Amino acid sequence: MQKTRGKRRQRWSVQSSVLAAALLGAFLCTPTADYLHSRVAAADRGGSGALGVTHIEIQDTVLQPAVERMGINLGEQTFFDSGMMLKNLVARNPGFEGGSYRSILHCVHADAARCTDDDADSAWPKDFWRGGTYEWITGPLEGRKGTVTGSTAAVRGDTGAVLQLADAGGNARTVGAAAYMVVHKSMPGDAMAGWWAQTQGGATLTTETADLSPHTAGKQALRMTAEGPGAVAQAISYFDTTEGHTFLRLHGRYRLSFRAKVDKGSSAAGKGLSVALERISTPPASFVKQNVELSGGWQDLHLDFEAKDAATAVGAVRLMFTAEQATVLLDDVSLEKMDGEVDNATVFRDEVVDALRAYRPGVLRFMQSASALGSTVGNLLAPPGARVREGYSAWSSEQTDVGYGLPEFLELCAAVHADPWIVVPAGVSAGEMRELIAYLGGANGERRGWSARFVRIHLELGNEAWNSLYKGASIEEPEAYGHRTAALFRVARQSAGFDAKKFDLIIGGQAGWHERNQQMVTHTDGADTLAVAPYLLHDIPGSATQDAVFGALLAQPEQFAAMSPPGMIAQNKMVAKSGGLGLAIYEENLHSTEGSPSQAMIDAVVPSAGAGVAMASEMLQAMRAGVKSQALFSLAGWRFHRTDGTWVPLWGTTVDMGVTNRRRPQFLAGQIINTALGGAMTATVQTGDDPVWDETAGDETAGIDGVKVQGAHMLQSFAFHDGRRRAVVLINLSRSAGLTVDFAGAVQPHGRVEMSQLRAGKISDSNEDAENVKIIPGVVPDFKAGQKVTVPGFSVMILRWSE
Repeated sequence: MQKTRGKRRQRWSVQSSVLAAALLGAFLCTPTADYLHSRVAAADRGGSGALGVTHIEIQDTVLQPAVERMGINLGEQTFFDSGMMLKNLVARNPGFEGGSYRSILHCVHADAARCTDDDADSAWPKDFWRGGTYEWITGPLEGRKGTVTGSTAAVRGDTGAVLQLADAGGNARTVGAAAYMVVHKSMPGDAMAGWWAQTQGGATLTTETADLSPHTAGKQALRMTAEGPGAVAQAISYFDTTEGHTFLRLHGRYRLSFRAKVDKGSSAAGKGLSVALERISTPPASFVKQNVELSGGWQDLHLDFEAKDAATAVGAVRLMFTAEQATVLLDDVSLEKMDGEVDNATVFRDEVVDALRAYRPGVLRFMQSASALGSTVGNLLAPPGARVREGYSAWSSEQTDVGYGLPEFLELCAAVHADPWIVVPAGVSAGEMRELIAYLGGANGERRGWSARFVRIHLELGNEAWNSLYKGASIEEPEAYGHRTAALFRVARQSAGFDAKKFDLIIGGQAGWHERNQQMVTHTDGADTLAVAPYLLHDIPGSATQDAVFGALLAQPEQFAAMSPPGMIAQNKMVAKSGGLGLAIYEENLHSTEGSPSQAMIDAVVPSAGAGVAMASEMLQAMRAGVKSQALFSLAGWRFHRTDGTWVPLWGTTVDMGVTNRRRPQFLAGQIINTALGGAMTATVQTGDDPVWDETAGDETAGIDGVKVQGAHMLQSFAFHDGRRRAVVLINLSRSAGLTVDFAGAVQPHGRVEMSQLRAGKISDSNEDAENVKIIPGVVPDFKAGQKVTVPGFSVMILRWSE
C-alpha cells in the first residue's frame, strides 16, 4: 500500500497536542511553581536561596543578516547499520566493477627519478604502483608528470615505499626539499570485490571484460564457471549484518533485478542459475528461491516478490546467486522496494529522505571517507553502474565498495531543499577542478547548471587534510595544504561556469590548533571560508561522576564561543578574519573517544537528552559568534568501537532508519532549532536574576576535557526576525531545575504563540531503546505581555509568533 505522509503527520499532531495541553500549564508559571523551581535550581550554581526571574529583551540589533538552518553530514553508505541509505540494498559493488587507487604521498626528497614516501607503515606491496601515473603538486618539481616504473614495499619502522619514476622532462636531479605527489593507478578486475565467494568442484569466479550486455554502463561482469561434475560457484551479498540488531525491515513489494546469460560455450544452455534471498533469523525467512532460465544472449531479468518481515526478525539478509553445470555471466544487480513513497524520486530510501525532511538541513555535506576521498571527479560524476571502486588509504591496497555519486547526492539536496557541501578529493587535478565547476555551473552543455538550483554550493578541498587518519588523502603540512588550495581555487575561479556568488570555496582547518590554521590561511589564496569541527567532550575520565561530566559538557559551548579568554570558535574566527574569510563548522557532535569511562557512563551521557541540549547550545552560540554554515555529524552511523573495547553511540544521529525510526537527541536539537531559524539573528539582553554557575571540573585535578568556565550562564537566549515572523530560542542548561523568564522591551511574544520544546524526564534519558526524548509541540492562543514562562531543566524551548 502506498504510504500517505499527510495522514502520518496528522496522527502525530493529534497525539502530541494532547500531551502539549497537559504540559502547557507547567510552561506558563504560577508563583508557587516559580518558587519551587528556584529553590531546586540554586544547587546548580553552587549558591543558596531562591532564584528570581530572568528578563529577556529582544532587540533589533542584527548579529547575522541572513542565517542558515543547521546542516548535517549525510555519512557513509554501509551494509550493516543505519548507513544502509540507498534504495538498492545490495549496492556495495552491484556492477562487479574494477578498482582504482589515488593517493597523496609525502616524499622526503623531491627527485625526478624517485619518491621515498615518509610513511613506514603503508600496506602497499612491492610494485603496487607500477604502471601508475604521478604528478608533483608542491615543491620545486611542481607540475611535473610521468609514469611509475616500479615501487618497493615499506619497511616497517624504517622507510616508506620507494617509487621509481619516469620523468617526461628527463631531469634526474635530486632536490633536497620534501614535497607532495599524487599517484594514480587503474586496477581493473577483481569483480568479486564487495561480494562473498563460495566455490567447489573446481568452479571459479572471474572477471569478464569482453562479453558485456549492450545495456550496461559498466566495463566488467562476473563470469561464474561451474561446468564439471559437482562444480558449484556462488556469489553472495549480505546486508543488515550487525549481530543482534536490525536496521531495516523488508515490508511490501520488492524487485530483484539483474542481467545474465549462459555463455555460448557452456554445455548447459538454458539452465544453470538459481537465486535465493533470505533473512538468516530464528526462524529463517525466505523471500526468493527460484531457478532462472537463461538463454545464450544477455537478458534483463526481474523477480518481483512480497516481503513481510516478522516484527521480531533479527539477522543478516543474504542474496545468493548459484551457478551449477553451466558457465553464467552476471551483471548489474539491484534489490529495491517498489511501493515506496511517490514523492521520493532519489536513489535514497524513503526513511532517509523522511529523516532529512524532518530535520530541514540548511546544508547537506557530502563526505565519504572510505569510498570517495581517492576518487576522480569523473568517477564521482559517473552513473552508478559505471562507477568503479576508488581507494586511497596508505593502510590498505583495495577499496571494496562503490559509494554514492555527486549526481545522486545533488538530487537528494534538491529534494530536501538543502544547499550541497561537497568534499572535493584533495588529489584532484586542475583539469578535474575545471570539469567539476563546469558540471555544477552548467558550462558543459546542460540547459541549467546545478548552481541555479541552490542558493550556494560549498566546495571543500579534502576532508581534514591535516589529519594523518586519512593518510593517502591528506596534505598534513599547513603551508603545503594552503599552497594546494590556492592553486586549485585559482583554477576554479577561472573555470567556465564559475560564479563567485554561487560558490563557497572552503579550506578545512583543525579546530583545536588555530596556530596551524593561521599558517594555512596565510599560504592560501582564493578561498572564501575556513571550516573547523569543534567537537564536544572528547575525554571522559574514569573517576568522574555523571553529574560532573554533564556539568562540563553543558558549559563547554560557552567556553568555545567566549571572547575573553578567546575560546576555540573565537580563536578560529580571528584566524579566518585575518585572511578575509568567513568561518564555518563542517562537523559537530560529541567526540567521546578518549579517557577511560565505563560503558554505563558512555551510554548515560553520549546519546542523552543532556547531549542534545549541549549541541543546541553550541550550534546557536557558534551562530551568535559569527559562524554561518554548520553541519552536524552525521545522519547515518550507529556506533564506534573505541580502542579500550567499549562502544560509543556515535557518529550517527539516528538510531535506525527503517525499523523504529528513532532519532538521537543531537538530531532533535538541530531539528527543533531549524523551526526557529530564518531571516536575521538579532541580539537579546538578559537581566534580572540571570543565574550562572562556576564550572571547575576542568582543573588539573579533575580534568574533564579541559572545561573551566567562571560564570557559565544557565540560560541562553537567541532571537530571529524574518519579515513579520519572530522566534526566540530559550535553552536551560540547569541539570535539575526550571528557570523562570519573562520578556521586556518593545519586542515580545504576543497573541497566538507556537511553543515547542525538546525535553526528557531525566538528563541521561536517551532514545536508544525507547523514545524518551521528544519534541513536544504546543500553542498558547493568547500570550500576554509580561507573561512568565518556566523553561524546564536541560531543555530547549522555541516560541514563534507573527507581528
